[in-house]
Amino acid sequence: MWINDYDQNSSIDKILTRTIDGRDMPVFLKREITDQIPGLKRQNLKFRDYATKSVQELFSKEGIDQAVVKQFNFTSSIIAMNDGKGSFTVSRLPDEVQFFR
Repeated sequence: MWINDYDQNSSIDKILTRTIDGRDMPVFLKREITDQIPGLKRQNLKFRDYATKSVQELFSKEGIDQAVVKQFNFTSSIIAMNDGKGSFTVSRLPDEVQFFR
């Protein structure tokens, strides 16, 4: 996940990526990311152009250098039960909940 205010609108943008062949490719569809960061519409007019660009190619070097990068590998919805002593028991929610929109 690449975190920065890419469009300089005082709102933090979070771009989820997946590493494919050593490149950080956005998980979001073109429309989703350009709705969030309208400035990308001008430089990525065609879907096929967007589909082949990594995060490093979508944003300026300055935007990439200032970004905070976090790695995660657990995306399921969960419930965390506090035992009252500073520990939590984490349970994954059922599949029906994972897909609920």
